[in-house]
Amino acid sequence: MSAPQVLGLTPWQIIPYLRLLAQSGKVISYDIAELSPHYDIDQRTVKLAAHLIYEIILHHQRARSS
Repeated sequence: MSAPQVLGLTPWQIIPYLRLLAQSGKVISYDIAELSPHYDIDQRTVKLAAHLIYEIILHHQRARSS
């Protein structure tokens, strides 16, 4: 979110779909892109990437345990 795009999606719009994908058990790989800590304002993208990784692991693990 350090460089918002016109008509882009916010993380809060994407996270529910990310959770569904992780819970489906059908996705075996994820890719976090566009992360540049050197140019990151207040480490915004680093924190967002960490949050997205957490969501993926949490919901993927829940799918495996049910």
